[in-house]
Parts: sequence; structure tokens; C-alpha cells
Amino acid sequence: MSNWENMVNDICGEKIKEPNASIPSIADADRKAMQVFSTGAKRDIQDDKGRCDLLPLDVVSSVLNSDPYIALIDEFMHTGNVVVLITLLKQYLIDTYGSIEEGFLELSIHFREGAKKYGIDNWKIGIPIRSYISSAVRHRIKMVRGDTDERHDRAFGWNIICAIWTMANKPECIDL
Repeated sequence: MSNWENMVNDICGEKIKEPNASIPSIADADRKAMQVFSTGAKRDIQDDKGRCDLLPLDVVSSVLNSDPYIALIDEFMHTGNVVVLITLLKQYLIDTYGSIEEGFLELSIHFREGAKKYGIDNWKIGIPIRSYISSAVRHRIKMVRGDTDERHDRAFGWNIICAIWTMANKPECIDL
């Protein structure tokens, strides 16, 4: 076993065959519920989930007792300034997990689960910013509502961090 494999095994508690080892593909049952973007990236179909990116986020933030995260997403949607999302992510990780470092470790679990379902780095192929924003807002609203059907805290952070990366690396996916 290489040093890299030992390190990953020690940190994650999982045995990794190779850095580029394939991860199981989407189950046939899930395949029917996938949205495939023009880039080839896949996400769960959003049809029954609404389009939270179309909500007037300033109003949503006000009604949710001035939710600071929704307010910052609204500012980002109006300005396209990625620094707003970076500021949001930093504060969110501290508020939710106690530290930025702990937050990144929590988000890494969401990345692992996504890799199992969609393949390693599927999200890097290219998903439109509005898709990330819609999902982030939906997960934030579900967090505020108290839903526990999934880890909405991780999903919110994952969508924000992926939107930040996409803004810097996939200009063709910026659809603000």
C-alpha cells in the first residue's frame, strides 16, 4: 500500500485501491431520476423540487427573520460577486460546525456520497450556477424548517462551495 493509500485509510477509515479507482455508478433505479446537463454532469431531477433560484430572495430572507445566508445568496445573484459566496461559506462553516476546518471535513462526506452516486468529480464537468443556487436555497429553507430527512446542512454547504468553484473554473456554466 502506498503512502497516499495509507494516509487516506487513516483519515477516512476506508480502503482506497488507487487514486483513480472507479466508484460504483448510479443504480438503475436512480438513473431514471437523473437530469443530465449539456456538459454531461448529472444531478437528481429537480421537477418536483421547485425553482428556489426564482424566488425573490430578499423577501424570503426577510420572512425567514433576515436569514443572513439567503440574503447573501440574493446579493450574489444580483452582483455575480463570488466574494459574497466565499464570505457566506466561511461564516456558515463556523456557525454550523464550529470552525472552517470542521466544516470542510463535514462537506467532504457529502462529496464522498456524491462520488458514490454520480462518479468522482461529476460536478466538475459543469452544472449551471442557478442549479446550485436553487438547491442551496431549498436546503437552507429545509434546515430552517427543521427537516431531518437528509443532511441539509452538508447539502447547503456543498452547493455553495461548488458554485464558488464553478464561477472560477466553468464560465460557460455561469447563467446569472
